[in-house]
Amino acid sequence: MGEVYRARDTRLHRDVAIKLSKEDFTERFEREARSIAALNRINVCHLYDVGANYLVLEYVRVTFSRVRSRSMKRCLSSRS
Repeated sequence: MGEVYRARDTRLHRDVAIKLSKEDFTERFEREARSIAALNRINVCHLYDVGANYLVLEYVRVTFSRVRSRSMKRCLSSRS
């Protein structure tokens, strides 16, 4: 479906996760965004922003997954 990158929000000085879709906003991607936004639980990440083909989410440190690091600006500009 897409890739997830770790990025830095330089305005708020925090790490975020950017999930990029291979296509423009699909129905599945929209359902995922709505589901995340509707939940407020300790084990569900927060949704910070939604774009045409990306979601900006709370970064949650994981040890079992490989996460590529990039700046937020570089992630978003590489997919435009």
